[in-house]
Amino acid sequence: MLGVGDVAKPVIASAITTVLAFSPMFALGGMPGKFAWALPVVVVLALVLSLVESFLILPAHMSNGHDREPPPATTNGAELSESSQEPRAARPEGAEPPIAGPEKRRFMVALERGYRALLTRALRRRGLVLLVFAAVFVLVMGVIGPRMGFTLFPQDDSDALFIEVDMPVGTPIEQTEAAVAAVEAQLPALIGDDLQAVTARIGHREAMAVDRKTGAAAHEAVISAMFVPLGREHSSAEWAQILDRELAIPTGASLAFTAKTIGPPLGSPVTLHVAGNDDEARRAMAEAAAQWLRSQPGVVDVAVDERPGIPRIELDLDHDKLALRGLDVATVGRTLTAAFHGLEVSEIRELDQSTRIRVQLDANARGALDDLLELPLRSQTGERTLLRDVVHPVEVRAVSRILHRDGLRTATVTASFAPGAKLDANAMAARIEAELLPGLQDPAVRARVGGEATETAKTTGDMKGAMIIAVLGIVTVIALIFGSFLEALFIVTVIPFGAAGVFLAFFLHDKPLSMFAMLGIIGLSGVVVNAAIVMVDGINGRIAAAREQDPDGEGDQQAMIDAVVERLRPILVTTTTTAGGVLPTAYGLGGYDAVLSPMSLALGWGLIFATLITLFLV
Repeated sequence: MLGVGDVAKPVIASAITTVLAFSPMFALGGMPGKFAWALPVVVVLALVLSLVESFLILPAHMSNGHDREPPPATTNGAELSESSQEPRAARPEGAEPPIAGPEKRRFMVALERGYRALLTRALRRRGLVLLVFAAVFVLVMGVIGPRMGFTLFPQDDSDALFIEVDMPVGTPIEQTEAAVAAVEAQLPALIGDDLQAVTARIGHREAMAVDRKTGAAAHEAVISAMFVPLGREHSSAEWAQILDRELAIPTGASLAFTAKTIGPPLGSPVTLHVAGNDDEARRAMAEAAAQWLRSQPGVVDVAVDERPGIPRIELDLDHDKLALRGLDVATVGRTLTAAFHGLEVSEIRELDQSTRIRVQLDANARGALDDLLELPLRSQTGERTLLRDVVHPVEVRAVSRILHRDGLRTATVTASFAPGAKLDANAMAARIEAELLPGLQDPAVRARVGGEATETAKTTGDMKGAMIIAVLGIVTVIALIFGSFLEALFIVTVIPFGAAGVFLAFFLHDKPLSMFAMLGIIGLSGVVVNAAIVMVDGINGRIAAAREQDPDGEGDQQAMIDAVVERLRPILVTTTTTAGGVLPTAYGLGGYDAVLSPMSLALGWGLIFATLITLFLV
């Protein structure tokens, strides 16, 4: 129980600071916040249960079968004799203490000797050491950090590709089905062993509407190509480029390729909403934005969601001619209704059954515009006038659907990035607002950026303030436990250095930061603070014991070195086991995961970098 009491303070402090480190995750906004809320909940529950196990269960297990002689007591680096308990001669600065307790392995002894020598030299040149670490921090955060891209959810590991097939408007469904079959037949030979399965749905091209039972357009279809989960030759984005280049496209068809999205629905990397009830102005602005995006290097799959429908004919009435001939709008409407839908003119009754008689034009008589314009209109005076004499037919471009946003008709322009393109949603959104939108000015239409860039802003907006509050909370907890705000500040300095290590690791691996990488940095802050807390607690205990023998404090530095060397093994064990547990996931050993691998990479390399800070700077 004495051992439990000795470590109770740092262990409890470590648990509280870890909970505070993960608390900013509760402030995640937008769809990613709904996706990741379970992570901090699980961490908090695990910490609570681990404290119960550490203080109530583990000591009972460790006490069984462990009846060992206590190691000789020491004071200020001087070993006490078993008989007199009087201190022997104190060791000179830098000398190694005798090994107490169970015999250490040669590797650990050699490691501690080397670390003791390095630490002694670092303390003698503490100004130079501090300058070197500060220079590395400024270099990473000031030069490398601004160049890092950010993607909420990397799509490197997408395991499916959707091929949207679009035939000319009015194409019979049989022709669409034949075009889809022609594309499907080419996929096994082109994709090879990477292909796992192929499915197709005809009547719409909404790739993610897997439960949709009916279609809305006979000229649309979507083909889903599913890839094997492991050992793929190419990613989904790379296969999209290959198929776009190699597929023999059926006559009249156009193809668009979209990789399956990993993570919650965020919208496309590039999304621009063009809203306005003026159809022509809205379409013109959306098309201008699409043309600008097509001209940007690295931007692919540019599309506008206003899909063309069957063109319609609008009959503009000449009200002056209607008035001259004694006609009105209602008469024209009734005539057209009778031509297409018919009018009930009679009813035949036979006993208890009745049959209504409807009269309408034959389909051949209303299949052409010229035939329709020959319809006669009868005025109130009985005079007959042809429809073509009082209307002006106008062909109007139609769309298969019109979406609304904030009560306005909206066309959405979307695009993706080519594999290997050094682009991200935030940078492209900034370019759109700076370069594109100033040239798209129309009082009837408004345009604004959406999609992944907007979700990123929602996710990180509230998180920054929450992280500041969490760091202040960590400082307060450590200060209350150790009774010194200065020591608390020393301990939390490992957090920015750990973040710098993550930035450097991602830069060297040529990977963008992501939401889960940022969550890895948050989790890392709790882990590295824990190591620093254990280190500082050991240093304080050794210095306090040394001051009892030497109130002048001349042996403080030697006591500090002894304490740090004593904590070397548990710190290295923690770092090695944690890094060894997460780095295989980071590098995809046994299977790569585009969501969890960035978090593992941040935890692994950030912990390694922060351990160096803990061992030499704290």
